[in-house]
Amino acid sequence: MWARSGREDLDRAAVTLRIAWHMVRVNRVRAVRSLPQWARQAREPVFKIFVVGLDEAGRRRVADRLAAALPTLHITSSGPDNLEVSAPQAHKGWGLRMLAESLRVPREAVFAIGDGLNDLEMLEYAGLGVAMGNGAPEVLARADWVAPRVEEDGVARAVEQWILKEA
Repeated sequence: MWARSGREDLDRAAVTLRIAWHMVRVNRVRAVRSLPQWARQAREPVFKIFVVGLDEAGRRRVADRLAAALPTLHITSSGPDNLEVSAPQAHKGWGLRMLAESLRVPREAVFAIGDGLNDLEMLEYAGLGVAMGNGAPEVLARADWVAPRVEEDGVARAVEQWILKEA
């Protein structure tokens, strides 16, 4: 974890840098300055485009332009300062569905917890989709149940409420 400065802009920048470091060093992601220039020179397949450092207006602007130009792409976000672009079925909902089907778990028995826009398809697929209390407004609106915030042990409370109570 990192120390919070009390200034939202600095804290967001610190989180963005931490995410970028993790993506480049751990996930072996290539950082580029100009996506169009890189795309013209790319010699390897692209599985995902992850854009960091955007404000809300910038994120919407880029997402709208991409959706208009390439309507089959899956465009989402995992936080207030990023954008994720991938193939149409490259999302958590599809992954959860494939896992459940391979394990022969009926959809009604699937439980998922999320907080970001990139969790929407997963929560919609699950028989019970739980949003964290500090989640994005769109996630809160579409969840079956809203857990307390992360800081209030929301995941543990959701598991107690819906999993352990059933056992």
